[in-house]
Parts: sequence; structure tokens; C-alpha cells
Amino acid sequence: MAITIEMPRLSDSMREGTVLRWLKKTGDFVGVGDHLADIETDKAHVELQACEDGTLTEILVPEGGSAAAGAPIALLQPEFGAAACGCPPRPSATCSPLAARLAAEAGLNPATLRGTGPRGKIMAADVREIGRAS
Repeated sequence: MAITIEMPRLSDSMREGTVLRWLKKTGDFVGVGDHLADIETDKAHVELQACEDGTLTEILVPEGGSAAAGAPIALLQPEFGAAACGCPPRPSATCSPLAARLAAEAGLNPATLRGTGPRGKIMAADVREIGRAS
């Protein structure tokens, strides 16, 4: 199920924002915290960051285009089927891109793995260790 990336509401008075530029393009893999786009409002210029790992599948508002606060501006196919984007970034452990690929190839659910990387990040070695134990 795709995650809808929305135009962020940067203040209570914000009505719309403009996408100044996209730093990622359709088909790119993005990780939690990656800089996706630059957004401008009448009062601020901010970096829009990814709140899930996945692939950017569609850009709905092109560079220079405007959208109402809360309106969809892009779609992200989550790495492991998450259903909703709960920005700020989720507190649960994330996977390195290699670990995510290895887990998918092995049919493993990363949510069941214990990560040994920084802040509990699931690393390729963690996935390989599960494979050896099986």
C-alpha cells in the first residue's frame, strides 16, 4: 500500500506551499530522513524529509507547483508494506538497504529482527546471522 506524502503544514496560518525542487526522482530509493524536496511558503523555506524507507513511485506536484497544506504531493511505496506515514520518523529500528534486500530475498520480516547497528539499525550481518541459524 502506497504512502501519500503530503504538503507539510508548517504553521496554523499556512494555506499552501510551493515545491521549489525535488532532490529525488521517481524510482529512487529513499531512506528515513532523506531530503526529498525543498518546500517554500510565504513565511518559510524547509527541507521535506522522508518518514519511511521505500521507493518514490510518483511525483504529484512538479517543481514550481503549489498545493494546499495537507494535499498529496508524492507517493512512496514502503520497503516493507507499512500502511501510513507517521512523521516524524518512526522510532523503531530501520534496515540498511543491503539488509532490507537480504531480508526480502530470505522472506524475513525485518520487524522480527534484532538490529546490532547504531540505534538498533538492522544490518546485513544481522540478516545473515538469522540465515545461518535457520
